[in-house]
Amino acid sequence: MKILGLHLFLIIFFITYMTSAYGYKFSIYTDETNNKKADEVINAFKTTYPFNQFSLEFEVKKVEPSKLNCAPRLGIDRLLGCDTEDIARDAAKRGVDQVFIVKDSPKYGGSGGGIPVMSSSSPTSMLIHEYLHTLGLCDEYEYSKEEASIYCVANGANLALINPDPKGYKSDSEARSKHMGNIPWAGIIKPQTLITNIPNLGTASVDHSTLATPNSGNSVSPLVSVVGLYRGKTCDNAVIPKVSWNPGREASIMQYLEAGIGAGNEQIVARILDSKGVPRKLNAPPPLSKSINDSNRESKPVENLEISNAASGSIPR
Repeated sequence: MKILGLHLFLIIFFITYMTSAYGYKFSIYTDETNNKKADEVINAFKTTYPFNQFSLEFEVKKVEPSKLNCAPRLGIDRLLGCDTEDIARDAAKRGVDQVFIVKDSPKYGGSGGGIPVMSSSSPTSMLIHEYLHTLGLCDEYEYSKEEASIYCVANGANLALINPDPKGYKSDSEARSKHMGNIPWAGIIKPQTLITNIPNLGTASVDHSTLATPNSGNSVSPLVSVVGLYRGKTCDNAVIPKVSWNPGREASIMQYLEAGIGAGNEQIVARILDSKGVPRKLNAPPPLSKSINDSNRESKPVENLEISNAASGSIPR
């Protein structure tokens, strides 16, 4: 029995070790001659929570500029898109899980979608911003009327579209019964956290003057304010008024590139990576038990560079 128990332990240990030893593979395709920006991107992921808690493998794949064929899209210099079909095929053959593109260019620009893109002259944090789009997070800055008409159509991992009851709310429990099912991050809002300021909906409003601190530690950012339901401004300009809400009070990287991801968004991202089967490091803390409600789906504001590499996306202001 002792021998069987030892064998079982060794089998479990081996499976766990192998799962953690062989990580989720990130590949950065670039035509840079010195890999400078690509290396900066790798370092950013390695030193940013929660990505630093997962077993991620990184490689830089050198390609000729003609293979990327990057150029401004829609006549907008900052909206940098590339041809990704051949790159996607090559990556799939080599077992790559996530592809990024760093285009050697003296101009600021990038785009989101399945394969995030950025120019070598853009802030390194741009590629994290764009990858968060790939994971389902939405912008948290104020869209123009045209952008709102395109993007303010559904919830995102960090965006809830909830028009408050014009009659107000008599209690927090009333608001919870009406709206918690429509808050994608409801699972990380603690029971004691109010989502109302009676009679109004909302824990509070987002403080756009306070930026979330970048987090290079091994745990969720210290909470300046609790994860809750904070009135945002993303969809204020929609033709049909839509009230947007975010999980944190501080402005995050989804609004300002120099900001951190923010405690609420960090927890959301970690859960998304867990759901994708990305292995955690052996010494990383286990995922929290509560889940978020999954949903499809810049001090300088982020220029809205989100655009699908194959189709459409929001347009930078």
